[in-house]
Amino acid sequence: MFDRIRPWFGLGAMLCVGCSAARYDADYSKRIETYRAEAPFAYLQQAPESIAGKLELRLPREFGAVPQRENHTDAVSGESKDQPTDPSRLRPPFIDQFPGYAATFERRLTADNAEYAASVAIGIVPGDGRQVAAIEAAILSQVQADDAFKNGGQAWESRELVPIAGGPAAWRVLSLPGPQIFEGVVASMVEFKRQPGLCEVWLSADPDQERTAVIVWRSPAALAGSLDQPISKLAALVARTVSLPPEQEAGAEPPAAGAGGDGDGA
Repeated sequence: MFDRIRPWFGLGAMLCVGCSAARYDADYSKRIETYRAEAPFAYLQQAPESIAGKLELRLPREFGAVPQRENHTDAVSGESKDQPTDPSRLRPPFIDQFPGYAATFERRLTADNAEYAASVAIGIVPGDGRQVAAIEAAILSQVQADDAFKNGGQAWESRELVPIAGGPAAWRVLSLPGPQIFEGVVASMVEFKRQPGLCEVWLSADPDQERTAVIVWRSPAALAGSLDQPISKLAALVARTVSLPPEQEAGAEPPAAGAGGDGDGA
């Protein structure tokens, strides 16, 4: 009797091995697919940053918030005072009227015996995509008033990205390479000097968006070899992580856990 069972047992074992191998191959393929999708975003923080509850995005690794007020010690009296942060750390000097300004994040690095910052300033402007042209004009007029860009030639370009967080796919980008004023710290002394660098302005431009994201990147050329990725590539990666969650009406409370549907609530 066992002789009759043994061939069937062997066949069943072979079939089970085949099933296990197929499941392993499927799981492995899924892990590879997930890795390939996430790999480009390894340069970004895993958790999204919320900006005023109206915009979320994943920032580059090691970028931290710049406070709008800082504590300084008076060089003469030695008295400690809470003073506004220098505007040059919060937004580009040639975009003083920053649409919907909300926050700035930066990463400070040392190059050529000086400390510089790569930064991203973020604004949120209420209204749909029809206002984007007006924001473009307001920014461009300020840019072209700066000595570095007064000869013109700057133009907005359209970019289409694949969002990963349900955010905008359409963007308008103004790229501003060339000498511009950056803050540097040399031997503990702050100095402002015009030097080669790059500024990129990104505006979300989906027609049905509820608000416009204004994201402005800046970095001196001296940091080009110190960042994980060039500023232009970081800007595109971060734009893909942007989401603009719907605003709740004033006084509205979020639904309780488990609420909704057609249940009787018992």
